[in-house]
Amino acid sequence: MRLLLASLLFVTACAGTASYSATGSISTPDLVVIEPGVQVIADYDEPIFYSENYYWRNDGGRWYRSSYHNRGWVVYEAPQRVRSISQPNRYRRYKPAGYQPKSSRPAPYRPAPSNQARPDHDNRDHDKHYDKDDRKEDKRDRKEERKEDKRDRKEDRKEDKRDRKDDKYDRKD
Repeated sequence: MRLLLASLLFVTACAGTASYSATGSISTPDLVVIEPGVQVIADYDEPIFYSENYYWRNDGGRWYRSSYHNRGWVVYEAPQRVRSISQPNRYRRYKPAGYQPKSSRPAPYRPAPSNQARPDHDNRDHDKHYDKDDRKEDKRDRKEERKEDKRDRKEDRKEDKRDRKDDKYDRKD
């Protein structure tokens, strides 16, 4: 009986609650539709397309994809709707008729958070938190880029090995 009572007390003492919350923001490029299922980054230095949840870039006839619009490119077979874009370079700095950049559009209405409703509230701790989150996100992004680069190098080595093997067999014939 004492053992049961001690066990119940231990379990009760260990029980508790925890909560977690996080906030952040992601900067996304200004995408405009060029055909159903395909968008392009408007007024951008190079033609970057978005389709099927990936960004696509053509370089010398080869298609590259990434989860990000500005890094992490990997050679990949593009979907048909992306491959069928004739002259992808004509979408460099593309601005459709009536285009208005994000920066000049009126901001959507968002009520102020309760901590900003008071004019005497000091946001320094809040800003420090965002800086830390931004640094963590950048670190994760760099780590993911290194992983992708490592996978690319590994795939390139495999492909080179297959090519050498094919050349070896070709020479035997």
